[in-house]
Amino acid sequence: MNKIGVAAAVCAVAVGAVMLWPSGRKDAVTAGPLTLVDPATAGSVHGTVRFEGTPPAPALIDMSSKPECHALHPGPAPDGKILAKDGRLQNAVVYISAGLEGKRFAVPAEPVAMDQKDCLFSPRVVAVMAGQDLEFVNSDPAQHNVKTAPDPKNSDGFNFTLPRKGARQKTRIARAEVAIRLSCDFHGWMEGWVAVLDHPFFQVTGPDGSFDLKGLPPGDYEVKAWHEALGERSAKIHVDPKGTAEAVLVFVARP
Repeated sequence: MNKIGVAAAVCAVAVGAVMLWPSGRKDAVTAGPLTLVDPATAGSVHGTVRFEGTPPAPALIDMSSKPECHALHPGPAPDGKILAKDGRLQNAVVYISAGLEGKRFAVPAEPVAMDQKDCLFSPRVVAVMAGQDLEFVNSDPAQHNVKTAPDPKNSDGFNFTLPRKGARQKTRIARAEVAIRLSCDFHGWMEGWVAVLDHPFFQVTGPDGSFDLKGLPPGDYEVKAWHEALGERSAKIHVDPKGTAEAVLVFVARP
């Protein structure tokens, strides 16, 4: 569920919990009562991430130095960094950046998957909640690894190998951070990003640039869009009980 994370609120209390991450390190997870969102009053934020101007031509990746990848891409492959069509921007992480302070939400049980396919990260950008399983898959007839580069500011980094087609590895990231860069030591052009949020109100935009953040308590918020190459845009919004706030976040082509 990497398009949008909306965790169902449940009535549970976990105090003094300790979670064991795959690295073997124990992270103290400060836990408390979960925030209960009343479905009778919950609202949403709907909108679009737009791109004004002419998108830059993509950088082209030459994979000829790696036969296992060159076989998949006989010619240069576009890097996929800025994907914009008809004024809509793909791969922007849209999330609530202010207004949820002091609230806690259930972490989804379903993992978010990121594939290493055709010697590229696919999708290039994903988003998870802190503590949610993030699963990496190798779908190539080649050895890959997944490495945080540089390491996250707020959590431990990781570096593990997916040695063959079909290999899988799960990990978790302990604390919120937008966003963490991923790379592969065996194929230096490979680049991916994972955004980590401490709530479930986020989405990575698809080709139409739209987003729909559902299940929000009524209130005043800031909604933000982050893009790896274009930076950030934000807007102030108000969500009425059972209401839908509208937001358009616009990035402009750089000269």
